[in-house]
Amino acid sequence: MTRLFFSLYLFIALSLVTLTVGLEQFFPVNSPALTESQQAWLTLLKQHQSDSTKLARVLANANLSFDIIDNNALAVSQSVASQLAQQELVQGFYNEEWKIYVPTSDAKVAIVTFSEYAPRPGNWWLYSSIFFILLGVAIAIWIYPLWRDLSRLVSATRNLGPDGGMSVPTLSTNSPLSNIARALDDLSRNVKLLLNNQRELAGAVTHEFKTPLARLKFAMATENGMSEAEVTEARNDIDELDKLVQEMLDFTRLNAHKPELLMESIPLVPFCQQRVSMIASHSDKTLSVSGEAIELIGDSHLLARATDNLLANAVRHAHQNVNIIIEQTSSGISLHVDDDGDGIDDAFKETVFDAFFRPDSARSRHQGGAGLGLAIVKRIMHWHGGSCTASDSASGGARITLHFPAHSSPGN
Repeated sequence: MTRLFFSLYLFIALSLVTLTVGLEQFFPVNSPALTESQQAWLTLLKQHQSDSTKLARVLANANLSFDIIDNNALAVSQSVASQLAQQELVQGFYNEEWKIYVPTSDAKVAIVTFSEYAPRPGNWWLYSSIFFILLGVAIAIWIYPLWRDLSRLVSATRNLGPDGGMSVPTLSTNSPLSNIARALDDLSRNVKLLLNNQRELAGAVTHEFKTPLARLKFAMATENGMSEAEVTEARNDIDELDKLVQEMLDFTRLNAHKPELLMESIPLVPFCQQRVSMIASHSDKTLSVSGEAIELIGDSHLLARATDNLLANAVRHAHQNVNIIIEQTSSGISLHVDDDGDGIDDAFKETVFDAFFRPDSARSRHQGGAGLGLAIVKRIMHWHGGSCTASDSASGGARITLHFPAHSSPGN
């Protein structure tokens, strides 16, 4: 906006100067023509300029305002002084007054003042009309590229694609609207991503809820009622539905806007041991924590959610052991969650963090979850300025790594 303002200001200023100078060449400003009355006064004063005394008497009889001073006391420009020295009358309009300098033969000058406006030149209206027309044309030429780019952007916003995207035109970097075009392009990508996530979420909700609801309907439709085992199974289905709803709500909330992070110093080893103890209490797998005593700056609530998701994912696919490894690296802090399960195929290590993604049958729906756990982890790491990757663990299973940049560590 600042660049646009100064550009328009400079353009108008240069246009005014150029038009003024140019038009003066075609319409030179001549001295305005005097009226017959004014011409008569000049003739009368010229006839009486030989004697300052007689001239003063004539002016007094005519009730005119005048002063008679010595040549030496007169402060005028060099050109006016030269004319007066040659006994020429000098007249002009100053501040709504017509003044006439009358040199006399006795080295005096009579200054006669008339309260009259200067007559306007006859071509003033033509000069003014051409001036403002040309100024309008110049401004129109300057505005045209801006109007053209703005029209293209308006057209793009009116033609939304079925995926919510816009075909934003590429504008020149010199265009004042180039930043708006880039912002619209970013908006288009975000809208497409949000709509795509919404469709995936709607599809996942339908698919994930279908199986437990069908089991519940089948169990309740039996003539003899539900057995104790069926009641237990129904309760498990309800718990699964509850977990699915909560997982989807959390994903939607984290994906919609950035939460307010409550940053604090977190001792990672005690923090991870606490999360492990909560998971281990209802798991038959062996969980452990190892690594350096490092403190991390982050939101403990969100990081607890991310760590719990990784542990739940590792426990679900591990054969027996799950281990958290904490290490300080040259680029920051890394937190690894290893399991000894079947691991993740190389083809899926880049997409395993996508929402609703399930790599293979080993991670089937009977194990629970809607495929949102790692997507939530990815979003939490994004809010912390970090990253997450999938690789192979030393025990042959999967390793999920959370990497926090160096500025997340106190003192760095």
